Amino acid sequence: MKWATVLALMAMSAGCASDECVDEDGCDGEEETYEPDGDVSVKVTWSESTQLTIELGGVQRAYFGIVEAGMGETGWYGEDCPDGPYCHELINQDDLPTGTHYLVSVFTLGQENWDGTLREGETWMHREGLEKQVWGLFSWDGSCLKMGGEDEELYAHYAAKACPR
Repeated sequence: MKWATVLALMAMSAGCASDECVDEDGCDGEEETYEPDGDVSVKVTWSESTQLTIELGGVQRAYFGIVEAGMGETGWYGEDCPDGPYCHELINQDDLPTGTHYLVSVFTLGQENWDGTLREGETWMHREGLEKQVWGLFSWDGSCLKMGGEDEELYAHYAAKACPR
């Protein structure tokens, strides 16, 4: 009889623990992942002289970086990803697997009084085309998903990240 009571109490305790997690996120110990599980498509265009449009497919959330030919030691300017200070977070509305995102240029060459700060949805790139730019799209965990652009010399910037074209 003593063992039956102990077993009954153990069963009730186990049942209560599992009921506590029914409506709570993360009770199963698994974190939400935003990694793509299939093909990823991306189309990058300057839709206006000051607006860069990024159309995503097959990924809910991603990071976007872009580099362009420049001066100095590196020979390029960059809104570098996945670890740079200007890596853009692209989060599709309602975490859908497709979405369109816009970056608006806040800086043109020769502009003297820009303070170097980018806010959400802003880019300092202003070229009205991708002929001197290369972009990289990275998954939420930092793996390179795609890269594109037309300046072959700048592809080397993302080569170490094993970015597919």
